[in-house]
Amino acid sequence: MESNIRVDLPDFDEALRPTWPGMRSGGVERGWGAGSQLVQIHDHLRENARELLAAIDELIAGGTDIEGARAFVRELSARQGYSAVGSFCSGFCTLLTMHHSIEDRAVFPGLGRSEPQLLPVLRRLMAEHEVISEIIALVYEAIDAAERDREQAPTLRRIAEHLRDRLLSHLRYEEAQLVPALNAHGF
Repeated sequence: MESNIRVDLPDFDEALRPTWPGMRSGGVERGWGAGSQLVQIHDHLRENARELLAAIDELIAGGTDIEGARAFVRELSARQGYSAVGSFCSGFCTLLTMHHSIEDRAVFPGLGRSEPQLLPVLRRLMAEHEVISEIIALVYEAIDAAERDREQAPTLRRIAEHLRDRLLSHLRYEEAQLVPALNAHGF
């Protein structure tokens, strides 16, 4: 069965990212504070992305059947009780979407008021959230396709890998630009 999932995956150009002028002039000490808490949250998202790809790889390798994949996912500490790769992804994708929504609606506006020079960076981060949201929608489509036809699992893997790659790039950029400001100003 041929995949009908988009081949042109949403993306963003890292070269177009603005930087916070405060970083060029030495910025704020990293220390401990809200920025450090953000890194901890991001570390959790990084681990979840790794676990999702591991579950998909196991399914593709044929080392497990669907029930085996479900059992594997149930064992993932961050997702106890989820019963399928799709459910795990749903939990991870929902967590990621909630995280970005909180940033867009609460964290970024407050940080922009405290540090107006960060506004171009904050706008860029919100635009990247939209791209990541589009990729998440494609992951859901790919899960549905793979559930109907296991031969679609490599397409699911490719899209989940693209999500991971874009997410990791986004998190590195966000941390580089925001951790010092968040440690100085808080959420």
